[in-house]
Amino acid sequence: ALDLDTNNVKDVPYKDIDRKHPYYKEIAAVTQEGIMNGLPGDKFDSDGNLQRAHMAIMLAKAFDLETDQKANFKDVADNFYAAKEINAIYAHGVTTGFEDKTFRPTEATTRAQFVTFLDRVLAEDHTDLLKEIYKKELTLESYEFEGSAKIGLTLPESFFEVPDLEDFEID
Repeated sequence: ALDLDTNNVKDVPYKDIDRKHPYYKEIAAVTQEGIMNGLPGDKFDSDGNLQRAHMAIMLAKAFDLETDQKANFKDVADNFYAAKEINAIYAHGVTTGFEDKTFRPTEATTRAQFVTFLDRVLAEDHTDLLKEIYKKELTLESYEFEGSAKIGLTLPESFFEVPDLEDFEID
């Protein structure tokens, strides 16, 4: 979905990640795109836990989620370092928070929560794109395409038959 370039990555500034790390290219790509930043002390901590606040920051940056809306979670102050991103993922329907009206930003994100958030952000991303395409489609008079494409289209045999002009009367 993000189409990150993992082939032409730059060196990362993390003391605990070298080019031999099994996920070096992916870590470098998300760092290069500004989706993730390191931790204090120039560390990445690849085996560390991901807090819910960090997850909100990553999703908001990766999918360009923004809002002026406030989520009003009891445990997210306006000056909290990830408040803007938490508000954004809330406004875009990625999270609803907990029943007690908290977000719990410093808790670790469970794998189930992350998969759910990712599914929601991807579903919304495609929905908005499709809505935009359909809205514009109504105003288009023609489509232009240069190049080639393979499409799954089956035409009836009659489409390829050339009519016999003797069967038509022309006035």
